[in-house]
Amino acid sequence: MVDFLFRMAPERKRLKELLLAGDIGAIRRVNVEWTLRGRAAGAEPRWTWQLDPTAGGGVLFAFGSHVVDYLEWLLGPVRSVSAHLSTRRPVWEESSGRKSAEDTVDAIMLLGDGAPVTLSISSVVRGGRGHWLSIYGEQGMLAVGNSNLEDVVRGTRLYRAGPEGNTLCEIQVPALTDTGLPDGRANLFGEIAGTFVDAIRQGGSGLPNFLDGYRSQAVMDAMRRSHESRAWVDVSE
Repeated sequence: MVDFLFRMAPERKRLKELLLAGDIGAIRRVNVEWTLRGRAAGAEPRWTWQLDPTAGGGVLFAFGSHVVDYLEWLLGPVRSVSAHLSTRRPVWEESSGRKSAEDTVDAIMLLGDGAPVTLSISSVVRGGRGHWLSIYGEQGMLAVGNSNLEDVVRGTRLYRAGPEGNTLCEIQVPALTDTGLPDGRANLFGEIAGTFVDAIRQGGSGLPNFLDGYRSQAVMDAMRRSHESRAWVDVSE
């Protein structure tokens, strides 16, 4: 079992229900933007797994793993990718001379039916927009957005725009019980921990599972190979 927390968000659960019901028809394109000020805020960076490229650090793994998982959960497998990874605000560790891992990812991914997904992730953007997923279909658009730069969970909303206009209308979704802890991710962790415990007690398979983790890793591996080769790369099965 793998703790891909965003699957537990009520807004994304409702989004999945609407997509399965064909609420916006065939998918035409998808945009993901996750931009935060992070190290651009002037705080002293720490040389953690998020910064150290030799330990698997960087925003592709820290943020992108979750994005890839919920994209495939909502829309099906990613078949090919073209990606560019960059470090827009380098940090150096004086003792070893190591340069920090990537803080920015820009990519295009193609879904099974060829629908394009544009991905923009950066943790060094002043005045970042937060975390937004926008799905455009032949009959309208659905979006899950959070402009709260201090908390990736609190403040998340689900929106819809029909084919007749450009106005985003919020779709009300019952919220999870707030733990009151400083980090809103604790709310989602409580949900996913509950599903895992139930699966263990009942002898079933908890979701997300190892295969979901493998798929996320396969897509990210293809993105790194695309960056290195400057070419489109198919995702391994």
